Amino acid sequence: IYIQPLSKIIFAMFLLIILWTKANQWSNITDRRKKLWKIANGIAWLTMIFAIIMITISSRTEGVLQVHWTPFHSFREAKFQPELYRSMLMNVFLFFPLGLTLPYALPEKWNRKGLLTIFLALGFSIGIELVQYHFHLGRAETDDVICNTLGCIIGTMSYRVSTK
Repeated sequence: IYIQPLSKIIFAMFLLIILWTKANQWSNITDRRKKLWKIANGIAWLTMIFAIIMITISSRTEGVLQVHWTPFHSFREAKFQPELYRSMLMNVFLFFPLGLTLPYALPEKWNRKGLLTIFLALGFSIGIELVQYHFHLGRAETDDVICNTLGCIIGTMSYRVSTK
């Protein structure tokens, strides 16, 4: 995924939002489809949580502590290192599936599923950065939290569209 053109990643996110919206409409035809849709999204969400932990924590070795707590530091640095834009987009894309799947997996009776999903992703992202900081795994950055949360927000667009 990392070597793909940025336009393909953005297009894939847009396409997935449309597909998830349509799939949700399809699932609302019968109770059985609705239940299968909820289970499929729950499995997809748990799979992504596992994948994110593997990518951001488990696959890294302890090294030198690097910290950037200043918000939007990466945006300033990207002027001189354009590859940072790709890194930021990949952080957006990493959490996009959480926003795409979790609102559909949550119980029907819960209100504000999109907002809850965003706050859970925010907390999860902060937790990852704190683990990276504590164990010196990669670089702990505020911008990662911002980009991860933005990815989740974009992912919840499918839920917002399909519930309107």
